[in-house]
Amino acid sequence: MQVSKKSIFLGCLFLGTAFFAGSCGKNKLTNDESENDRKKTAQLQKLEISPAFKNIDVAYKKFGVNPVKAEKILIKETGTTIEIPVNAFVDEKGNPINEQVEINFREFHDASEIIASGIPMHNPETGEYMETAGMFEIKGLCKGKEVFIAPDKKIKINLASYNKGDRFDFFKLDEQGRWESKQKKGEATINLKRVEELKKIDSKTAEKPIEPKKFGNSSKFVFDINTDYKKFPELSVFKEVIWQFAGNPKDADNPEKNPEIFKKTWSKIDIKREKDNYRLILNNGRKTVEIRVVPVLKGSDYAAAKSDFDQKMNEFNRVQEDKKQIRQMYEQQAELQRSYEISGFGIYNWDFWKGDSDVRLEANIDFEKEFDYAEKLESVTFFLVNNQRKAVVKYNYDQKGCLQNFAFPAKEKNVLIAVLPGNKIAVFSSEDFKNLSSRKNGDKVTLKMKTEIRTISSVDDISKVIAMY
Repeated sequence: MQVSKKSIFLGCLFLGTAFFAGSCGKNKLTNDESENDRKKTAQLQKLEISPAFKNIDVAYKKFGVNPVKAEKILIKETGTTIEIPVNAFVDEKGNPINEQVEINFREFHDASEIIASGIPMHNPETGEYMETAGMFEIKGLCKGKEVFIAPDKKIKINLASYNKGDRFDFFKLDEQGRWESKQKKGEATINLKRVEELKKIDSKTAEKPIEPKKFGNSSKFVFDINTDYKKFPELSVFKEVIWQFAGNPKDADNPEKNPEIFKKTWSKIDIKREKDNYRLILNNGRKTVEIRVVPVLKGSDYAAAKSDFDQKMNEFNRVQEDKKQIRQMYEQQAELQRSYEISGFGIYNWDFWKGDSDVRLEANIDFEKEFDYAEKLESVTFFLVNNQRKAVVKYNYDQKGCLQNFAFPAKEKNVLIAVLPGNKIAVFSSEDFKNLSSRKNGDKVTLKMKTEIRTISSVDDISKVIAMY
């Protein structure tokens, strides 16, 4: 195989990195090999956790817990909760831990987080890949030293899940990078805390303060009320107030059109707060009159009222902003949770194995751009991303030039990302994949990947590239 600076062609890629007949060198499988021998060979491959980008990974959230009492941790961003029983931790010798323990926890819900983590999500024995309903890693430390979950204790993880359905099994990643089944078909439950908190937010209503009006600043009708404050002490707060009609001149409750109301004595007076004004209610036992009004003030009374209003309005706006932020926090949390009681720290996953890719091709890779990677091809890593299935499949360039099979679900949106040295990337877009959907199994194709100018510097950058293509 010849490699030039202008164009780099890689051997064919196979979803899941399993080897098939026709590969070269020592990896070649003969027709005489049994299926069991092939599986045994595959089992010898240890799958490493290898972050795709240098110095980019999903960060841990760290929580200090008191081991001598029960603790519950809430991950505000997702809604995940961690329930820790009393006396849950021991050291490497099995001795109880009584000092503060630091829980390190991180979770993975989308392709960008899975790619950044480098956690293997495929089975090289079968070529299957995982559709995830949520993955997490948890570990504990005390004074920088590893701690363990006590033999008679379990920690309950109520993991946020953005996938509906009961098809997902629960797995733990073992030391060989293989997923060990822990539970079949875990049912998701509603995140009740999220529901309750959103209801609380909706039930809390704050009255917006009514801005005082300055006397003489409007042509609307104004009037005063001659009130016996001994009889109506509750109205004394309006002693210095002059009332201005809050409606339009032609409205039926305009007191200017009803001068007889000023000639009567009213035995009952009530003032009710409305959205942007008040409603003045007058009653003399025979007749009731209602008038929409706002208070108007003069001189120092207006200045004092305006100052009080400004303070109340600032507080009102602050409360509304806090309410908005709290609502946004709970709305972004997952509606569902999937729960499991773990007896040891590690990496766990709610997942569903899939292997139904319907198009398998012999695919060469052409990067199209000039760059000096001729001696670094072994460091190029590829990821097939399918957000519809929440699946990420990693596979690598084989230096021996072995022809392998490349597979993808043709009727769905796929993006192929190549991670290049220096945190650069190249992309074969979802639009490019559409041109492959009519291909037949075994066809030979060249995937021309577009090299991005940008350098990836965060998990968010990975997410933006996936969304762009």
